[in-house]
Amino acid sequence: MPYTNALFYPKDRLRDDFIKAGGGLLVAVLLIAFVPGSPVAYGLAVLSAGAGAWLGREALRRRYVLMRVDEKGVHAVMRAPGIVMALFRRETFIAWDDLKQLKLRWYATRRDRSQGFFELTLRSEGPRPARLVVDDRLNDFLRLLREAEKAARRNLLMLDEATAHNLAGASPAPAGPEAV
Repeated sequence: MPYTNALFYPKDRLRDDFIKAGGGLLVAVLLIAFVPGSPVAYGLAVLSAGAGAWLGREALRRRYVLMRVDEKGVHAVMRAPGIVMALFRRETFIAWDDLKQLKLRWYATRRDRSQGFFELTLRSEGPRPARLVVDDRLNDFLRLLREAEKAARRNLLMLDEATAHNLAGASPAPAGPEAV
């Protein structure tokens, strides 16, 4: 399947995710190394390692996914080397005709809501139920968002209030509370 005009996460937009994952794992190692024999330190190390591993897995998933959006739907395929493929579902396809849920959420990263990110969740039913979650770091995120919005209108989906509000405010540069 040709992936011209593919949607993907650029490497530079994932750098912070990999740093956070490494930080979680580093904290776990430091706790075990410098506080030996402490059950509290071991508990915190397990939590830190778990968080780091989960963040790392999510960063890898984003790093190696390629998506194609067309008139039939959105098709996401993992293109990862070797062992990384064992961690993930290899492909996801959501046909626009089978789209049953569209959610668009704004997550503020500052208390004053001046910065944040959008997260789009698509869910389909039918012969192959699927769920796809992407955020606005995806290149050409707005193209995927607009196609999903058209499909939701065609399928007469009921959108929750937050999604309707966020769709109305989504702009080419989604940032800040005015986009919500």
